[in-house]
Amino acid sequence: MDFPSTPNQNDDDTLYTPLHPNEIRLLKLLPGPWGMPICCELSHVPLSNKPAYKALSYAWGSRRLVEPVFLNETPRLVTKNLYTALSRLRSENEPVTIWVDALCIDQANIDERATQVAMMRSIFAKTDEVIVHLDIPNQHLRNHRRLSRTPRPESFFRMSDSDDALLEKFMGRFKVSGDGCLRSQRSQVDVGTQVFCLIRLVASGRLHELISAVADHPDGSLPSMLSDLFENLRYMLRCRWWNRVWIIQEVVVPERVMVFYGGAIAPWDMLVSAAKAWLPDDSRNSDPPSIPREYSLVLDYFAKQILGIEKMRRQWRFTNQTTLLRLLRQFSDREASDDRDKVYALLGLVTQSLSLPNGHILLPDYSLDIKSVFINASLSIVRTTRSLSVIVVDSARKYRQDLPSWAADWTAPADDAERKRAEKIERYDA
Repeated sequence: MDFPSTPNQNDDDTLYTPLHPNEIRLLKLLPGPWGMPICCELSHVPLSNKPAYKALSYAWGSRRLVEPVFLNETPRLVTKNLYTALSRLRSENEPVTIWVDALCIDQANIDERATQVAMMRSIFAKTDEVIVHLDIPNQHLRNHRRLSRTPRPESFFRMSDSDDALLEKFMGRFKVSGDGCLRSQRSQVDVGTQVFCLIRLVASGRLHELISAVADHPDGSLPSMLSDLFENLRYMLRCRWWNRVWIIQEVVVPERVMVFYGGAIAPWDMLVSAAKAWLPDDSRNSDPPSIPREYSLVLDYFAKQILGIEKMRRQWRFTNQTTLLRLLRQFSDREASDDRDKVYALLGLVTQSLSLPNGHILLPDYSLDIKSVFINASLSIVRTTRSLSVIVVDSARKYRQDLPSWAADWTAPADDAERKRAEKIERYDA
């Protein structure tokens, strides 16, 4: 969840009436055709009532590119990326109920922000499903103008036999038709569908079919098409969503996650299956002989991205043993528009009670500055773990100059060597 300052807009003081304890706001996305104004309604619902809703996980995007939506008939400006996500989630025939941070939380109310952030784990755990909306990198948009005009999903992947028709059509692009022309030259396929077809082939162990079809065919344009396909996958992995610290909680705690890219949507499990098929032991010493090196590097990066998150999902489900220090070390390289969220975005995954020297519990509090949040995090880690590991290992890394020497700066990410050192230092007990 990101909380950037919202653009200047005509706020209605009655739009955000106070929430009661354990209550959230849900957004009813009213039906409408593609291209028409987006109209929504807000309602208050206790989480204990087990409401039916979807939750949106996305990257906020540029604050300079904004579009209007109508919230309880009041115009609100949202970023272009959120506007696109709402447009694609909207149905033509029936309302869609979702939870989205930018509109369901009164961002100007710091007390409400803190309370809702503390409820994030429950909000994402109790949703029917989380929709991950991957933004399109700007450079990719320039190369694929059709992406900006792609309405609701055109291709649905289900990780079942129903995907065969999509894969057959996709593989047909790499074959020559009866008139000797490449089919791909006569039809354009949505880039999201292309990327998910590639991932689906990897998941089912059929990537070699695609590689062989290109290698054995005399048409000179096929290698270029294959290169573009892997480049499209690489662009997907450059989406801003992958670098956000909030996505860890948003993807780890829900049972069902769907990924939306371009004009295609697929279950998170399909990406995990592909990653495991490519890196079955989470590591690779050599490339498969049939896969060119430049392609295997892209797949290595894809698999490590997916498996890094999936490992946390499995750990959460089967052990529920997670410490704040371990989370901060693992995910400190991820970004947040508010550096306080480097800590707050991970609190929902911590299974220990994080107490401070004054007896209070470490909770989200946006009235504190970044320095105080980082100091409190270090103090609570020492008090909870009864170890000075965070001081010995993490406090030496500093981007900020206003922190005490013993307080860790979580805007300065650890490298692999430091993480290994941190693991080994726990073995010593002088």
